[in-house]
Amino acid sequence: MANSEGEPREPDAADDPKNEVSGIGREGPAQTRDTTSQKATGQIEPPNKLRVLIRGHTFLEWLTLVLDVLTLAMLGFYTYYARSQWHAMEGQLDVMAITTMQNAKMVTQAIDQTRAAQQSADAAMKAANIADASLKDSQRSFILQNRPYVTIEVARLLYKPAGGKRLEATCLIRNSGRTPAIGVTVDLAIEGRDTPLPKDLPRSNPKSRLDLGSNQPTVVPLPGKGPIRSDSAAGVETGDIRVYVDGFIDYSDIFGCRYSTEFCGYYDPNVDSENPLMLLGCENHNRRIEYKCKPK
Repeated sequence: MANSEGEPREPDAADDPKNEVSGIGREGPAQTRDTTSQKATGQIEPPNKLRVLIRGHTFLEWLTLVLDVLTLAMLGFYTYYARSQWHAMEGQLDVMAITTMQNAKMVTQAIDQTRAAQQSADAAMKAANIADASLKDSQRSFILQNRPYVTIEVARLLYKPAGGKRLEATCLIRNSGRTPAIGVTVDLAIEGRDTPLPKDLPRSNPKSRLDLGSNQPTVVPLPGKGPIRSDSAAGVETGDIRVYVDGFIDYSDIFGCRYSTEFCGYYDPNVDSENPLMLLGCENHNRRIEYKCKPK
């Protein structure tokens, strides 16, 4: 093609159909005139590198570049945000660690205080038990020293057993204690037996009661049920039949405790003494019984 001066010109990139896709050579009329003017004056402006760089890429490439830049920006922002959050979490973790240590210390102190309180309570309970036991011992000792003791001092027959007469005896009972015996009941009997006494002595239901002061005696008569036969009297003399006085004396004290005295005595005609009618003590059935005591 010829230019305006009639000289032939070389084909430029705008006439190249290969550049239609990339868009190079699609300048408008003003750009063409500017280029022609620059060539006519001999002053050709150096090409703008940024403009060349921009014209050298497609829309898709630019979109990819923009997305990459945005991704990098978002990544940087997220990194900064995550770093800030991490520092904040580090501070919170430090605070939580300090708080946890303080709480653990408080719990340890509370446990120590609880143990100390428990030990104090145990010591107080032990001291209270010791004091209670000491009080009970003192109370028990006081009762033992001052309680009544009702016993049979003397038991004897009024006369030797003989046919046609009933058996008769008397018992001297005394309260040898320091305080009165309240509601004394005498449940004694006289009998002749040709067999040993039972393991458990029988009881009757005496209705008479009396009180015995300290060191006060009383005499209790014990008549038999009826006259004995002559052969029974002979059996007493030979030892085939034994005459017994046995039974119980029940009483209480001013402290609210109850007691029983179990007694057994027998007549032995072969004893040569100043008091041949005096009864001897049996091997069994002579004891003092103290029931469960709950002092008032």
